[in-house]
Amino acid sequence: MTMAQTKTIMFGTATGENNLQVKIALGTVWMSQTDMALLFEKSKKTISSHVNNILKSGEVDKNKVIRNFKITAKDYKLYDVDHYSIDMVISVAYRVKSEQARFFRMWATEIVSKFIIDNLPENKN
Repeated sequence: MTMAQTKTIMFGTATGENNLQVKIALGTVWMSQTDMALLFEKSKKTISSHVNNILKSGEVDKNKVIRNFKITAKDYKLYDVDHYSIDMVISVAYRVKSEQARFFRMWATEIVSKFIIDNLPENKN
C-alpha cells in the first residue's frame, strides 16, 4: 500500500516534544515500530519484543494488524515498512512501562469510555 492511499494526522506526546505522523487507512490507525518507540519513549528493540510476544500469544490476529506501507525516507527513497493497527498499538501500550505509555493508556481509555457511554441505548434519543 502506498502513502497516497492514506491520510496523515499528527499525534503529539504528553511533553509535546515529539509529534508523530500516524497513518489512517483501511478504517484504522497505523504506526510503525519506530513510531511506537517514539510515542512510548522506549527503544525500537523493546517495542519489537512486545510486538513479537503479543503475536505469539495470539492476542491479536497477525493478518489483521500488520500492513506494509511504502514510506519516503530522509534520503528520498521509498522503503517498505511494516505498520501496526491501533489494536497492536494499544496492546503494546499495556505492556510498556513508561510515563508516556501510561498517558496513552489513559487517553485511549477515556476515548473508549466516552464512546460506550455515548452509544448506550438510553443515550440514542
